[in-house]
Amino acid sequence: MKMMYIVDDDETYVKILSHQLKQRFKIRICPTAENCVLALDVAVPDIVIIDYFLPGMDGLELFKKLSTEYKIPKLILLSANDDSQVVLDMIRNGVREYVIKDEQVMEALMEAIGDVED
Repeated sequence: MKMMYIVDDDETYVKILSHQLKQRFKIRICPTAENCVLALDVAVPDIVIIDYFLPGMDGLELFKKLSTEYKIPKLILLSANDDSQVVLDMIRNGVREYVIKDEQVMEALMEAIGDVED
């Protein structure tokens, strides 16, 4: 089974995501970017879903760190913010998978995850 980290400090949202995804992935929850980096010393996942707004190091900073220092096949940023300037900043920083937290989030996440599944 593939491993996924969900990096998000919203406990309710994390429960919803992990409940929906636990059938397909082994999931580790990281409430902060710093927790995620520490967890990488134990195991490098196949997928990391990163909330854009995190306490401490934000999601974009974590994305840049993971994309340069680790070989993770799929990094997906997730946010309730669909501001065009934020999205443009993410694209400029190499983000290719960005999912908006809305009523279609699971459908969009499954599409973004795509080919990483078993």
